[in-house]
Amino acid sequence: MISETLRAFEDIHTHVSGNPKAVCSLPPKEAIEMCRSNSNQPYSIMLHPWYIDQELIEEFVEAVKFCKDDPNFIAIGECGLDSNCETPAELQQEGFIEALTTAKKLHKPVIVHIVKAWDRLFQLVDQYGDVENAPVIIHGYRKNVQMAQQLVARGYYLSLGQKYNVDVPKMIAKDRLFHETDSINGVF
Repeated sequence: MISETLRAFEDIHTHVSGNPKAVCSLPPKEAIEMCRSNSNQPYSIMLHPWYIDQELIEEFVEAVKFCKDDPNFIAIGECGLDSNCETPAELQQEGFIEALTTAKKLHKPVIVHIVKAWDRLFQLVDQYGDVENAPVIIHGYRKNVQMAQQLVARGYYLSLGQKYNVDVPKMIAKDRLFHETDSINGVF
């Protein structure tokens, strides 16, 4: 499933629209506008841990309902957990659970932002996710080979951006790796 869904894209996570070979991560309201526009821009609907509040979670739910049948709606995310941001951990968890359960229901990949919350990530994905039918992709992976191997053993995928550990693509099977710009200006 993941190869059919994402392998066609040269950039699986950017914040810049305009490239039909890149998946543009959009806030919920912008995703609805993209869906309405009938453009050929592939997109994901994000619920970023830095910005989560109850209103954003509600907007995410509405955007997913509105866009669920759009063939350009490719993935959920970026979403996840970030121990370094000011958003309360409880809200981040609530948003991430919403993202995981939505991805599971729609059989869409989940693009995950994760900072210093690995154990919680594993726990929530095990409890609410479905790595076979809603694959988990760790975006902007920069950690070591050992963690990469642990993630792949759990069935996760990794997306490499501009900065990454050069040993990771040497040691991890190519079918478990993606590329991204995570760009706001479209450039690596």
